[in-house]
Amino acid sequence: MHEQMERLYEAARSTGKLDAGAVQTSLAHLLNVAPQNVNNWESRGPSKEALLVAQRELNINATWVLYNEGPMIIGESGEASGAKWPFDRIDERKVHRLTAADRQRLEGAFLAAAGFNGLDVLKDGKSTATAA
Repeated sequence: MHEQMERLYEAARSTGKLDAGAVQTSLAHLLNVAPQNVNNWESRGPSKEALLVAQRELNINATWVLYNEGPMIIGESGEASGAKWPFDRIDERKVHRLTAADRQRLEGAFLAAAGFNGLDVLKDGKSTATAA
């Protein structure tokens, strides 16, 4: 399989939107293309137009898929975040591959630990104690 497609599948899985069963068909549906297109990309790599569609529809960073540089997922602002992953011992890619439910549980555990240690890590000035 083409390395860019491996990264595209990895990123799409990390969003939680890709069906675990029929990944080709699922990705084709998400990007509004024929499954045959996705099949072709697996051997030749996705077109730049397809990567831009994936970026728009799934918040996947096209630059990451093309060059394995920058963040995998686009930030909420619509632009790729240049921020470095802050945790040395936690694999960012593994976190992105977690299901939405597992990410939510991990977030809850993180917030509980932060609150227990008196750390304010919530955005928008909300209290960590009320979020845990």
